[in-house]
Amino acid sequence: MDERFVAFYIRDAILKNRQDKISARMSDIIVGLYEDWLWLNERIESTTNEIELISKGEANCQRLMSVPGIGPKISTATTFRREHQT
Repeated sequence: MDERFVAFYIRDAILKNRQDKISARMSDIIVGLYEDWLWLNERIESTTNEIELISKGEANCQRLMSVPGIGPKISTATTFRREHQT
């Protein structure tokens, strides 16, 4: 199910049915926070994809990922740290 659809469903089906318990202002805050959460999920997914692309193109990352339990995130973080130490 599309996350944007869920956001509208929450606003329309849940919040409007609870107008007696939730003020319009609070309803707007809840919907806004949910939309922020959706944006953050998209940003995390985009960043994760970018990290995976970097790790596939870096020989040092590939070597690190040959160790069980080391994936793209750990390999790129470790490689970056080692390359930027003073």
